[in-house]
Amino acid sequence: MPAAGADHDVSEVRQELRAHTGVLGALREHQLSLRAEMGELRAVRP
Repeated sequence: MPAAGADHDVSEVRQELRAHTGVLGALREHQLSLRAEMGELRAVRP
């Protein structure tokens, strides 16, 4: 049953890809937050 094993492997890869995509999304949100904070600090300190 190689096809069953392949389905399982594909499922694992998809699950890992979703996890990585989630991490990248979280990092992006954090970066945008830090960017906004830096903009606020620059507005306060000329």
